[in-house]
Amino acid sequence: MTKLFQRLFTTLCGLGATYSAIFVPAAPPTNASLAATTSSAEIVFANDSIIAINWTAPASTAGPVYVEFGVSGMPAASASNGFMLPVNWPMEFDFGGLYDRIRIYNAGSTAALYSILELVRS
Repeated sequence: MTKLFQRLFTTLCGLGATYSAIFVPAAPPTNASLAATTSSAEIVFANDSIIAINWTAPASTAGPVYVEFGVSGMPAASASNGFMLPVNWPMEFDFGGLYDRIRIYNAGSTAALYSILELVRS
């Protein structure tokens, strides 16, 4: 289906989910470490991006990690304005046309390791 038809179908049917979920990697993953109680800089993607994100921590004192979605100039991510990501559980997000970047906040007392994989529909 074309993007126009997908958007029209989604709008008319009121669906908020991707109904065709075959994704392939668009580029190699971004793997990084985020210090305790720290927000990352803006991580920029193209509009209409789909990403998979996962995080883990080497210590049992790992706290939650939050992701905040936005546009240029967005505030630092925090526990009060972000979406909490489950540990060792990949999550996929479709930005649609609303957002083009994220920030990650590590609320734990040890460094968190995160991995982001940009995906495309095949």
